[in-house]
Amino acid sequence: MTENKIIAHFIEDHKYYQNLFENYAKAKLRSAPNTTDVYNDLRNSIKRHSNQEEVLYSKFEPKDDELLKILDEVRQEHRKITNLLDDTFEEEDETELKVILEKLRKLLTKHINSEEKKLYPYFDDVLSKKCSDEIIDDIDMYDQID
Repeated sequence: MTENKIIAHFIEDHKYYQNLFENYAKAKLRSAPNTTDVYNDLRNSIKRHSNQEEVLYSKFEPKDDELLKILDEVRQEHRKITNLLDDTFEEEDETELKVILEKLRKLLTKHINSEEKKLYPYFDDVLSKKCSDEIIDDIDMYDQID
């Protein structure tokens, strides 16, 4: 995989979200005063990232049935991740919170692995430099909206 700018951007985002998620989980479990701020940062960042990925995904529909299935799964996971994150924010019971946080951690890991190991190599192979630059311009709009 040659790792173009778009793929590199999303991989860096994944690292950032994983770190932000761990900070949020620690803050939530400690009932830290900054929990709401970290939650809002994480939720807004994940929403922006999902919107940016959707720009990429909407440009190409893989012909391979397995890739189409994975693409559908990661789109569904974007919604599930946001819903689980919202559940953690609302949960007050520590035992239940830990269960939801672990579900979310596992889903994030699965989601990132699916994208980075299966989808991104496909997109890296099919994206031309010109198309890649156009998509970068489109996803940059989401950075300006935040």
